[in-house]
Amino acid sequence: MTPDRDTEMFKPEITLLSFGYKYGVPDYAEFLFDVRSLKNPYYESELRELNGNYRAVSEYVMEDPLSADMIEQILGFVRLTSGRYAEKERGWMVIGVGCTGGKHRSVAVVNELQKRLVEEGYKSNVLHRDIYKEMDPIFGQDPAWTRFERDLADEERGRGLRVAAIGGGTGMPAVLRGLKHYTSNITAIVTMTDDGGSSGRLIEEMEMPPPGDIRNCILAMSNTEPLMEKLFQYRFALRSDVAGHPFGNLFLAAMTDITGDFQRAIKECSAVLSVRGDVLPATMSMCTLKAEMEDGSTVYGESQINHSGKRIRKLAIEPDGAKAHPSAISAILGADVVVIGPGSLYTSIITNLLIPGVADALRASKAKKIYVCNTMTEAGETREYNASDHLRAMFEHAGPGICDTIIVNKSVIPEELLRAYRKEGASQVAYDAEELKSMGLRVEECDVASVGEHYKHDSYKLARAIISIIS
Repeated sequence: MTPDRDTEMFKPEITLLSFGYKYGVPDYAEFLFDVRSLKNPYYESELRELNGNYRAVSEYVMEDPLSADMIEQILGFVRLTSGRYAEKERGWMVIGVGCTGGKHRSVAVVNELQKRLVEEGYKSNVLHRDIYKEMDPIFGQDPAWTRFERDLADEERGRGLRVAAIGGGTGMPAVLRGLKHYTSNITAIVTMTDDGGSSGRLIEEMEMPPPGDIRNCILAMSNTEPLMEKLFQYRFALRSDVAGHPFGNLFLAAMTDITGDFQRAIKECSAVLSVRGDVLPATMSMCTLKAEMEDGSTVYGESQINHSGKRIRKLAIEPDGAKAHPSAISAILGADVVVIGPGSLYTSIITNLLIPGVADALRASKAKKIYVCNTMTEAGETREYNASDHLRAMFEHAGPGICDTIIVNKSVIPEELLRAYRKEGASQVAYDAEELKSMGLRVEECDVASVGEHYKHDSYKLARAIISIIS
C-alpha cells in the first residue's frame, strides 16, 4: 500500500470503548481519553439512575461547551492517525474514553463520537464496558470474565472476531447473549418459518414475515435497559385484538407498515435497542415447512409439526424457489466462526440449512464451524435422539461438510428435574465421543448448561466454550 493516495482513502475500523476508571483502565485500548472534567450527571438526582444512552443524560453532557471541544480533538486525532495506520496496513483502532464510573459521561461522548465518525465514512463499533456493572452483574463483575476479555484483546484473536450464528427459537438467543460481550461483529441468521401464536396471526393479517424469532434475537443482542427489554417482551393480556401479541412483535409490524420494508423495520428496531451486530432473516421468501413423518403422514407448518408429537423422517421447505438473504450468505462466507444452534433440530436448525445456498456457503466458508448440540431431546421431534442422531439428520438434509466441531454438554441434569422432563417425553441428550469423532468432527465436551426451571444452555458458559475453541 503506497502512503500517498491510498492513505488518503484509507479509514481504519474504529472500536470506541467507554469505561470507568474506578473499574480499571482497559489495557487493550490503544489510545485513552479522559472526560472526567465534563459536567457529571451523577449529581443530578433525576439523572443518577440513568446512563449515557438516555437522551436526557446525553443532552446534559453535550450542553457542556467542553464536550464539543473534546469530541473535535478526538476526531482530529483519529483523522491524523489514520494515515499512519494506512502506512502500517492496520485495519482497526481501539479508542478508550473514560469517566469515573463508565456510566454517564463516557457513554454519551462515545455515542456522539460514533455518530460523527460514521458521518465521515468510518466503520465504527461501540462497547460500553461498565454499563454492564449494573445491567449484567455476571459479565460485568466476574473477575474471570475480565481476565478473559484481556486475553482476547490481542490483534490475532478476539478483536473484531466475525461471528455468524444460525438458528432460531429460544436456543439462538442463548448464544447471542453471551457472544455479544466478546465481539460486536455478530450476524444472527434467523429462521423464518414460525407460523404459530402472535407471528402466525401477523403473517395472516398483515402479510408480513414472522417477527417472533427476530424479536428475540434483537433483544439478545441489545445493549439497552432491562425495562426496555421487558417492554418489548410484554405480552398483552387484554381481551382485545392485541391479546397474546408481544409489544415487540407489534413494534416490528408497525415499523414494517410505516417503512414498507421488513428489513428496514429490523434495522430501526435494532437502532432503538442499541443492538451489537446485525440480525438478518435467513430468507425474505414466505416459506412453509412440510414434514414427512415416520408413520407416513404429512404435516404442514412449523406449529403443526411441533404439536404433532410424531417423529420426522424428512423435512422440506416450500416453495422450492425460496432464496437465501444475500447478506446472510456473505456473513457465512466472511465469518471467522459460524455457530449453528442450539435450538429445535428440525424447525430451527435444519429449516435454515434447507434454504438454497446456505449449506453450500457453509461448505465453502473457511470459518470454524461449530454445531452446539441440544442439552435435551424434544417430545416427538427428537425423541430418544443422541448427539450422533442430531448430526445424521443434519447431514441427511444438508449434506456433509457443514460443521467441523460439535459442542456437547457433559454436565448431568438433576434427577428431580429429569423426572419432570420424562413426563413430557423428553430426556437428556446422550453422546458417544468416539462415534462423533468417527463422523469427522472435533468433539468438545463442556459444561454448558444451567439448572433452573428448565435445563438449558447457559449463555456465559457457552460463550466461553466457543471462544476457547477459536483461541
